Amino acid sequence: MVVIGGIDAVAKANAVAAAVFKRLRLLLKLRAMDDFVATHHEVLGAEHTYGPHGRTGHSREVLLRIVVHHRQQAAVALFAKELASFGLCSAPGIMGAGEGRPSPSPQIRYASCLVPKQAVPVTILLADSSIAVAVDIAPAASPPQPQLQPPHEVAAVPRQAPAGGRWGMVPLVALCLGRSGDKGDVVNIGVVVRRPEFFALVKAAVTEQAVAAYMSHLVNGSVRRYELPGIGGLNFVCTRALGGGGTSSLHIDRQGKAYAQMLLDLPIVAPLDWLSLTKL
Repeated sequence: MVVIGGIDAVAKANAVAAAVFKRLRLLLKLRAMDDFVATHHEVLGAEHTYGPHGRTGHSREVLLRIVVHHRQQAAVALFAKELASFGLCSAPGIMGAGEGRPSPSPQIRYASCLVPKQAVPVTILLADSSIAVAVDIAPAASPPQPQLQPPHEVAAVPRQAPAGGRWGMVPLVALCLGRSGDKGDVVNIGVVVRRPEFFALVKAAVTEQAVAAYMSHLVNGSVRRYELPGIGGLNFVCTRALGGGGTSSLHIDRQGKAYAQMLLDLPIVAPLDWLSLTKL
């Protein structure tokens, strides 16, 4: 990470990242080494992760985060060495480079799969003895089906503002709370209305298509919505949304913890009188 300050700090940070990648690719070519598997940079402090929704593109103090992925450790070590020199011979205003030169680290990926029980013998080791454990591999009986409760009654979407009030654009956070998290390269974004009477309108406005469009700079897969009317909630499952997810992602938010906070800025049309019913 590199701290960059001054006029046009954001533009300088992007230019430094481009120059770093350009120089490194030249050096790799001269050494007959393969190109990087992936490169990534983020200008933190300029709402880089917000993409087209960012509001602070003119910050005068930013943190440039640069990450590379290569199959050879020597190539990543070269990146770390060259990055330090950019503080002395590139854009003015580079104030520091974190805690010294970065070190290469392995990129750990995991793959989930199902393994037949009979292929995995179970043994208990106790002191010097070994005890084999028999595992029942017969197909499990189908579990009893739960008794579904009748659907929760949800009020219809209001067609006019209460008591003749006005409608206008409001951020989703005025009507909802939100939280998000990861499952591999999939992110869950859950929103819950602050008051039950908000649910019908939020459900009508915050559709799969609306979320997919608003989060398109991060979500490269599908968006599916699940409804929880009993608690006034909507759960959005977004695939291919974390750059690989977990330890394999190059993103700063590799677990999607800020995705719900980002979605809460989504503007929707609602009765302006509702703003007085909630306390932000």
